[in-house]
Amino acid sequence: MKSVVNNPLSLRSNFTWILLGNIIYMGSQWLMVVVLAKLSSPKVVGQFTLGLAITAPVFLLTNLQLRTVQATDTKTEYKFNDYLGLRIVTTFIALLFIILIVSIVNYPIDTSIVILMIGLAKAFEALSDIVYGLMQKYERMDRIALSRMIKGPITLLTLGLLYWKFNSLFLSVLGMAVVWLFLFITYDYYNARKFEKIRLKISVSLFWKLTKLALPLGIVLMLSSLNTNIPRYLVEFFLGEEALGYFASIAYLMVAGNTVINALGQSATPRLSKYFIKGEVKKYQ
Repeated sequence: MKSVVNNPLSLRSNFTWILLGNIIYMGSQWLMVVVLAKLSSPKVVGQFTLGLAITAPVFLLTNLQLRTVQATDTKTEYKFNDYLGLRIVTTFIALLFIILIVSIVNYPIDTSIVILMIGLAKAFEALSDIVYGLMQKYERMDRIALSRMIKGPITLLTLGLLYWKFNSLFLSVLGMAVVWLFLFITYDYYNARKFEKIRLKISVSLFWKLTKLALPLGIVLMLSSLNTNIPRYLVEFFLGEEALGYFASIAYLMVAGNTVINALGQSATPRLSKYFIKGEVKKYQ
């Protein structure tokens, strides 16, 4: 285990890996919208987009940005098991909240089911994300990148084939959720066990302390997501799911500009936190 943990990659290597991983993953997500647009109708694309728009702010809030908190926890004030345990709890809360939203808002039954299935997929993604925080802390962005490079194309292929075969967005999104669960178990969780011994335990006081620390980050990301998704809510409410499908196909390209910035930030954050703790301010230059 030491041979793995004690060999962080250089900042340049980490940046290159995570940039490549993000490009492939984001490209695959955009192609999912393209494939749905080709195989189905704007209304189906609108349902898919609405599901992402409804679930994203919920999970960004409940995720509490624990990945970043973990990656910058240079003194290891909390163990990986603490982060993983809290993430499991908050993911369950997120699913309940999405069920509540679907129950309150009068969406058509097929749209509601798609939203719930996307929420389930996001739950498995949240578990992978907490493992990414561990990899990021040890400056092994290559493992995160490989996970995303595998996940993106396989998800694209699964979603496309299922819709082509069964003409069902529900089955396509369910397939996406199954793929994300499978990859979490076989790749992400497998990697986490190479770095840490995983022994979950429930500690309400510890979870509450960690939640108070991370909650402001979760709120900021939720508000940022709402700022992005409010136009989608309004388009769906006033113009319908079909119009949202057209809007989403155009607006999705706007997220591409953040890929390079995010890659650089994710690569540099763990090392900068170490410099800060050691008082090596000159290395920030």
